[in-house]
Amino acid sequence: MAGSEDGTYYIELSPNPIRFDPVSKLTNVFFDDANKQVFAVRSGGATGVVVKGPDEKSTITFRMEDRGELSSIKFSYDMKILAIQRSPKSVEFINFAEDSTPDLREYSQTCKGKSTSIIGFNWTNINEIVFITNQGLEFYQVYPEKKSLKCLKTFGTSVNWFDWLPQSAVLLLSTGSLGNVLQPFHFRPGTVLKLPKFEVDLPVVPKPAKLCLLERDVSMANIMAGSEDGTYYIELSPNPIRFDPVSKLTNVFFDDANKQVFAVRSGGATGVVVKGPDEKSTITFRMEDRGELSSIKFSYDMKILAIQRSPKSVEFINFAEDSTPDLREYSQTCKGKSTSIIGFNWTNINEIVFITNQGLEFYQVYPEKKSLKCLKTFGTSVNWFDWLPQSAVLLLSTGSLGNVLQPFHFRPGTVLKLPKFEVDLPVVPKPAKLCLLERDVSMANIYGHLYIIVLRHQPKGGSTGAEIVLYQLQKESPARKTDILRLGMSGRFATNVVDNLVVVHHQASKTSMVFDIKLEGENDGYITHHHPVLSPLPIKPCKLLLPGLNIPSGPEKTEYTCELYSPNWIVFQPNIVIDAKLGCLWYVQLKLNPLVIMIPDKCKLMEFLLLRQDSKSVILSVCRQMLVPGQQGSLTNISQIYDMLNRVYKDCLESEMMMLANEAPNARPDSYRRNQVIIDQSDMYTHVFSVFEDNKGIQYKFMVAVLIEYIRSLNHFVIPVQHYLYELIINTLVHHNCFYQLHQFLQYHVLSDSKPLACLMLSLESVYPPAHQLALDMLKRLSTANEEIIEVLLSKQQLLPALRFIRMIGAMDTVSSRKFLDAAMATEDNMLFYTVFKFFEQRNYRLRGNPRFPSGEHCDQYIKHFESIFGTDALSPVLTPS
Repeated sequence: MAGSEDGTYYIELSPNPIRFDPVSKLTNVFFDDANKQVFAVRSGGATGVVVKGPDEKSTITFRMEDRGELSSIKFSYDMKILAIQRSPKSVEFINFAEDSTPDLREYSQTCKGKSTSIIGFNWTNINEIVFITNQGLEFYQVYPEKKSLKCLKTFGTSVNWFDWLPQSAVLLLSTGSLGNVLQPFHFRPGTVLKLPKFEVDLPVVPKPAKLCLLERDVSMANIMAGSEDGTYYIELSPNPIRFDPVSKLTNVFFDDANKQVFAVRSGGATGVVVKGPDEKSTITFRMEDRGELSSIKFSYDMKILAIQRSPKSVEFINFAEDSTPDLREYSQTCKGKSTSIIGFNWTNINEIVFITNQGLEFYQVYPEKKSLKCLKTFGTSVNWFDWLPQSAVLLLSTGSLGNVLQPFHFRPGTVLKLPKFEVDLPVVPKPAKLCLLERDVSMANIYGHLYIIVLRHQPKGGSTGAEIVLYQLQKESPARKTDILRLGMSGRFATNVVDNLVVVHHQASKTSMVFDIKLEGENDGYITHHHPVLSPLPIKPCKLLLPGLNIPSGPEKTEYTCELYSPNWIVFQPNIVIDAKLGCLWYVQLKLNPLVIMIPDKCKLMEFLLLRQDSKSVILSVCRQMLVPGQQGSLTNISQIYDMLNRVYKDCLESEMMMLANEAPNARPDSYRRNQVIIDQSDMYTHVFSVFEDNKGIQYKFMVAVLIEYIRSLNHFVIPVQHYLYELIINTLVHHNCFYQLHQFLQYHVLSDSKPLACLMLSLESVYPPAHQLALDMLKRLSTANEEIIEVLLSKQQLLPALRFIRMIGAMDTVSSRKFLDAAMATEDNMLFYTVFKFFEQRNYRLRGNPRFPSGEHCDQYIKHFESIFGTDALSPVLTPS
């Protein structure tokens, strides 16, 4: 490269390294790869500990008592607890205050067992730590306020060495005499999952055995081939709604009922631009600047705009069909001199509620008269409120502590006051002050029920980290506390509800975690405690083109990487994130495909996916994948998954039958039920079992076993099995000459009787002669296939058995004589034809008193054939009355 060496290298070190005191006789250096921190410990800490990282500007300095040589030192993720290992038997802990001042009263935890020694330790989550010993794992919860630890779980196994990947919370243990049997563990808040162990190939196995696979030769990393999509399970919508960002001239407002963003320039005088609920919907107008706005919202039919400029009144502007405003405003003042309006919400077409510091005022709006009429008022002291437009429920915070919540349910022309309830507070301050804040409470519909979501920064019961408490709203009784979500972290949080999942965003760690209250948790008989479904991960990075943003840029469009978890973010229910300074509104979305790898337990994965709305293709892909060699699941797991699928399938069929029968006309399925994914037999046949045809490496015994399991599951839930599934299993058995197994399946009714199945068996007679009799036996058992049995017997020229059969079933008087006579004549057996002919002559005599065949039966050719062989004298005489 002319004049420069830059072009001759493709790897470089960062230009500004983190500098620290080098190793010396007095200074030991340690590195914590989880927090990316370097510890320079002088004189065992007595003359100082300097912690640097994850960048050159981050430094913590403190001192601690020199109690011997250190082998490891690491901060917890929230930097509030320091763990130190000085001996192979125990780990010491020091609590740190918010200002990084240490509480030098140490506390410690000794490992279990006299012969046990600690190889190392790692923080797995806020206040959770794992000791790796020579005899396995010891997983602990740390209680810093009590200065104690509680053992959550232990795993016993001989350990040579370990490796830790903090980004994925995965621990890898080397076991076995050669060290090549690796046992991974996945840590989640409050729990640990033991993953399948595996063996690393060795080029040479020494004799006698000795440790071959060394710690220095093994590491872990997250690598996604060609794409980062698989490393995230939450993303923002790719096409955000763009609006003018907040500035000195522009104020931004959001209406969560209509999902609209209002960008108001100069109080509306230089324009109001309304965008949403999608990027294509835009309304633009101007209005007179009459002062600073505090709220602005359209009615549901977009015909009336409500504006609040003062705490005493709300103004209204009528809009025409073409979104042209009638600038002659009209207004409504709140009632009472000391009353001030906190906010307002449209509750229905032309109906609005004012929330004041002294209660509610519910109004009917008459746009043509430009006036309002008060329908109802409720008096109560109000701190703040929350509104859920999808359910038309308003929640008021009352009381000096703010924890007495009063819900109201609005219907057209009326409002219903629901029972109030009290939210538990971890600590009640003296003197009393407002404790439950508006930012910590929201409402959402989850699985068809309305929940009040309360963030509790200081949980009860000695647990650490914040938690979310869910209260389920009741019609006739106070809201009931049903679930607690363990966050395991502290700091600033925001919540969304996406596809019935509670998504919690944590600003400090810049991660999000997902909770599913339908999945099994720890129940104490009253409340279910839940941990995140997956380890916390960041939202997928997103980029924007710069034009339109208040960011300096050149003449050409350039990409801007959005700051995730920005302090400017405002979160609205159910799934909206707004960055007013950036001028973007996103919808939070769930990515299902990456979960297939992230949740290794296929039964848990399927349980989770069946509760999601758009998971059908992923579910079918997982089911198909479990049948492919190299990825095959066990028959036990496959059986459990088929039961899960068919349980939902059965519920759907029963709901449809009830609706068709009008047994429950008022019990319409909620939106969750209507949108639930159903995997029926045609889906399985087309998208899953087709793998048997596409992949010739699958053993036929496995194919048959899988199909039998699916049929067993369908029978268990009393779902009629479609004939094409039987056809698939029979064809598989026939293709591999497994006739004995086929015979057994039919004889012991593993394959249920049906007409299509019997017909298929009849077609197999040429390759398996007993199939004919098996088919006949099946048709007889059905008792609704008499016509088919007769046809089969006649086609096989078994006329006498056919005659005996129609006599047995009492069909002698109704069967077609012509059909039998034609079959008898085709046999060219004269005596057989004689027998059949005489049988029907006797029937004619019994029915009509005359042996002759009526002209309507068209049997003339058979009579002539009889006469040509046996003569006319052989015909039965016509008896005349004497």
